[in-house]
Amino acid sequence: MSSPLHPDHAQVAAYLRGEPAAATWMEEQLLCIPRLVAWLRRRCPSVRTDQLPDIAQEAGLTALTRLASYHGLAPFEAWLHRICELSLYTFTRRQGRQRQTDLSFEPEAATTPPLDAMADDEHRARIRAAIESIGGAEAEILRQRHLEGRDLRDIAASRGIPLATVRTWYYRGLKKLQRRLGEGPDGEGGPA
Repeated sequence: MSSPLHPDHAQVAAYLRGEPAAATWMEEQLLCIPRLVAWLRRRCPSVRTDQLPDIAQEAGLTALTRLASYHGLAPFEAWLHRICELSLYTFTRRQGRQRQTDLSFEPEAATTPPLDAMADDEHRARIRAAIESIGGAEAEILRQRHLEGRDLRDIAASRGIPLATVRTWYYRGLKKLQRRLGEGPDGEGGPA
């Protein structure tokens, strides 16, 4: 025997059909999202108060785009509560990844001059040849970074690709370059 549907299910179905009275009901229901997000924030101390409106907006958008997945087994507010939980969780995960990215090593153009300005001709030629032997996007990123002195953000913007992709290509290319040059990860020269 299946559970009876909550009365909110009929209201959501009416809203999805475009009934004006249901639109008013839905608007009233969605007003609880900022309150739910603020209440759930106590579980996530890393979330600042000024970030709550963004999380609430994301939760509201998610709720509206996923209304068809509300099956009426619980009150609509309980369903919204779960959406708010997931939005907060997604936000904190994204925030954690951003913090990791911000803490990761990324050479900056201001602190690392182009290779041409710091290496002798023989060493420069050896590095250029090693970069060319890598080929592809990794070589192009290495060339722009070390031979032209551009930072990774600038390279990403000029190519119209995500910074994370440029970083991946850069570090992958850097490892290949180190192997080709016989250098260890700390930059110390190994057997040539």
